[in-house]
Amino acid sequence: MREQVVRAWNTIRKRDKGQLGRKTGTVHESYTQWVIDRATQFGIPYKLTRFLSAITPAPPMPMTFDTEKEYQKRITELTHESATWKRRYDETML
Repeated sequence: MREQVVRAWNTIRKRDKGQLGRKTGTVHESYTQWVIDRATQFGIPYKLTRFLSAITPAPPMPMTFDTEKEYQKRITELTHESATWKRRYDETML
């Protein structure tokens, strides 16, 4: 099999841009299926790539607080932090 690969690699003919056509950035389904079939035919494992939408994790659940006091404390901290950043921004813009 190695000899077949070497022979095939040496017989590759380079094509110019006129023969290849325009680049569209997409891969046709028929080509992808052909690659998978050929890999299977020669016993080469072919791992299918996942689309980004298939591996995007679910958004995190909002943080829950056990008591209303914890909630109010966190709101106060975030308000103070927001005011601090706003003050720093205003100082740098002057």
